[in-house]
Amino acid sequence: MISHEEIGKVDDRLVKYAGSCAPDSKEALALLIKYIGAEATYEVIGVFILFLILCGVEGSYFLLYWYNKRIIVTWNEIMYRSIWGLERKYSWKDVKSVCYKSTGRGAGRILIRTNKKIYIETGMMKRSEEAERLIKEKGYLQVNLITDRKKG
Repeated sequence: MISHEEIGKVDDRLVKYAGSCAPDSKEALALLIKYIGAEATYEVIGVFILFLILCGVEGSYFLLYWYNKRIIVTWNEIMYRSIWGLERKYSWKDVKSVCYKSTGRGAGRILIRTNKKIYIETGMMKRSEEAERLIKEKGYLQVNLITDRKKG
């Protein structure tokens, strides 16, 4: 445990560093760890920094996804813009198949197969209901239910 005198000395040095422009980063970090009283090591700090980097990468992905990804379905073509902003256009002649895919927790997606797989998140993307209706009007996503079976 750190005594009150040591905390006072650390306080004075932290105040001195706060007033200067460029403190020695290793010493400032060591003083901060000592001031908090944590028994942290550089390995723990390294793991924490890696955790922050991973959170930043995942957050960046979601920001790019929500900002850039667009799928526009019209009567003549499908326009697809990836999360990187690259835009591709496909005609309905390029479409190999269209089907429903279920994901976790009851969410659903529509899979459009061209030379690339295009997923439309049915509950999360804007105007996905309109796209689904248009795809059904084009003759895709027809669900054939067998209502009467022969018993034999």
